[in-house]
Amino acid sequence: MGYSFGVRAFEVGGLMNLVRTDVHGFQAGGLANIVGGRVTGVQLGGLANYTNQEIKGLQAGGLINTAGKSVDGAQLAGLVNYANQDVKGVQIAGLLNTAGLSIEGAQVAG
Repeated sequence: MGYSFGVRAFEVGGLMNLVRTDVHGFQAGGLANIVGGRVTGVQLGGLANYTNQEIKGLQAGGLINTAGKSVDGAQLAGLVNYANQDVKGVQIAGLLNTAGLSIEGAQVAG
């Protein structure tokens, strides 16, 4: 498991990555990624990704992606994508996509 205050380039964890503030760059976790701030770049999680603030880039998870605020880019998940506020881009999921306020782009779900 990886634990850091922030990421400025890349982070790879076999099981999980936990970041207290922001991720700028690339983050991959075998099971999950949890970020207390925002993600700018790419976040890949085998099962789940959780970001407390906004996503700018790509968030891809095997089951679930969540953004505590907005998404500017893409969320791709096997089951559920969730953005608490706005989505500017695309959400693609096997079961359900949600945007708390508005969406500019597309939502595609099975």
